[in-house]
Amino acid sequence: VKSIMNKNYDSLSASEKTDLVSWWNLDSTIPGVATAVYDNHGGAIGSNIVSNGDFETNLDGWTTAWWEWNALGAYHPVSGDHKPLYQQACVVGETYLITFDVNIIQGAAKFSLGTNTGNTSQVIAHGLGTGSYSYVVTAAYEYIVFNRNNGGSNNEYYVDNVSVKLINGNTGTLS
Repeated sequence: VKSIMNKNYDSLSASEKTDLVSWWNLDSTIPGVATAVYDNHGGAIGSNIVSNGDFETNLDGWTTAWWEWNALGAYHPVSGDHKPLYQQACVVGETYLITFDVNIIQGAAKFSLGTNTGNTSQVIAHGLGTGSYSYVVTAAYEYIVFNRNNGGSNNEYYVDNVSVKLINGNTGTLS
């Protein structure tokens, strides 16, 4: 440990990498996520695995009720809706970089991982406002789910540019 503690990953010799499980550069976080560091040893961020995350022409690839595709190329919940929009994209136990944009008209949005019945037990964020969001999440469920925020039916917003990418290796968490 002492021989490698001041080296970066690229400076390690082949013998120093032998039996190495993970290597986290603690001053280099995953882009957009200040609390997660990428595993330089055997880790990589994969390509986008969600279908139709830009909602360019419709809601193909997503399951929904009471939601509508908007000509602006985003999806938009109908006012007063209680049904989620979801897509199977994750494998339970795997870690993902999930990003999306939200534009709030009124109220707030909620993002979760859940089941195909709309169960959103693994709530990642609720009360989201307008902005771009990035999360590193170890999936407890298979579906990414967008829904109205808890506590009311007057939530109206647009979501766009949804991306889900597998993170290989062991993601480090900074606290």
